[in-house]
Amino acid sequence: MQTSIKWVVVAALAIATVPSIVTSAAAEEARERRLVQQVVDPGTGSRIRVYQTGPAAFTLEIAKDDVSVTKDVGLRQLVTTIRSGADTLVLTTEPTGLIVRTATETTRFTRESVDGAERLRDIVRGSQAVRRAAELVRGMALPAKNPLNAVLFATRATLLAAVDDHAGLAELTRTMTEATRTTRFVRVVDEGPGDCWNEYAKEAIAAYMEFEDCMKNSTFFERALGTCEAIYSMRAIGALAWWVKCVGLSNT
Repeated sequence: MQTSIKWVVVAALAIATVPSIVTSAAAEEARERRLVQQVVDPGTGSRIRVYQTGPAAFTLEIAKDDVSVTKDVGLRQLVTTIRSGADTLVLTTEPTGLIVRTATETTRFTRESVDGAERLRDIVRGSQAVRRAAELVRGMALPAKNPLNAVLFATRATLLAAVDDHAGLAELTRTMTEATRTTRFVRVVDEGPGDCWNEYAKEAIAAYMEFEDCMKNSTFFERALGTCEAIYSMRAIGALAWWVKCVGLSNT
């Protein structure tokens, strides 16, 4: 899409340490963690928040009662944390593979892992947190033209697929097909809220097309490693942050 929306890989800023100033980790996190968008899903009552945590890093949170799904999206890593009560499953997608952490074990998967697909499937399906999170997102009633939809539909599709429910992926496809049909692919000169939405929609569509192409050309195990989702999540959340600025909801 336009370079004004695409996220450019930036070099990390070096932070100088000043002995006379002591900054706690909590204070540093609060300073860098900026709320971008928040809504309450009308279908489930779950709280959905998106934070910007760095120049090109974002966090998506979906939570209700003791069930939560958190996606930390960075330039080279996607960390998905799924919690239900005391049960926690953490999936870390990196360029070299996938790391899966539970309360009792940590397992690393690469494309060369022997019997990796079966082992990964067993771990994910055996997680109570995944099952309860899938139940939560299955009932979400996302309104039309919500800029959160692009990443939320993908998150729902991934969680439902983990419990052998492929309705989420079909819904994502329908949603993006409709967006393609209704979006105006024209150049705008004076941007108003409608133009902001139109530009956002074009980036969301482009991100989905890249995601769909990645899924079609990957094996089950390669899809399970999360590479396609990591790329899509970065573009989708980045587009959301751009939209927030475009319509004037952010002062930065």
